[in-house]
Amino acid sequence: MKRMGESQMKTTTICAKAVGLIGVIILLSCTSENPPQLHPKTSTTPIAVQAPHIIIDTPESGTVGLSVTFRWRIQDAREGETYQYKVRLDKGQNACDSGIEEEFDAERKTCLSVDLPSSRYSNASVDFAVLATDSQGHRFCAQGRRIVVDPLHRQSTSCDGDGDKKKGESNY
Repeated sequence: MKRMGESQMKTTTICAKAVGLIGVIILLSCTSENPPQLHPKTSTTPIAVQAPHIIIDTPESGTVGLSVTFRWRIQDAREGETYQYKVRLDKGQNACDSGIEEEFDAERKTCLSVDLPSSRYSNASVDFAVLATDSQGHRFCAQGRRIVVDPLHRQSTSCDGDGDKKKGESNY
């Protein structure tokens, strides 16, 4: 292994200051025989792009019946992009994580009415979320507020033709 001379160490130190935290690979190639090529005219400028996100309209926090309607919309969606949606239910604390009880496929619709099985959800406190997947496979999830399922509570809204009615058709 070749030892570095004093001039090579000075050059390496100067190169390290010029390179910063880019990485060890660049630093290793930074010697007096091979100084770094810094191009002041070449630069990257970060561009702020508004990422799409889900706004959940219903249900609001509170009590719902065994027949419940979920309604949402995408804000800042990319033009021409299509999304696939799933409504996720979790008796735990986060319906966006992987440990959920049930997931209902809404396909491309932004409203979904579901008949929940009373054996599983009667008088249960449930977190819900809407998961969206774009055409490139990017996923994002919006957590709804905690709801309580009361079998005696009547559903107040429905999708009125812009969604589907699912009856215990879960993906789990």
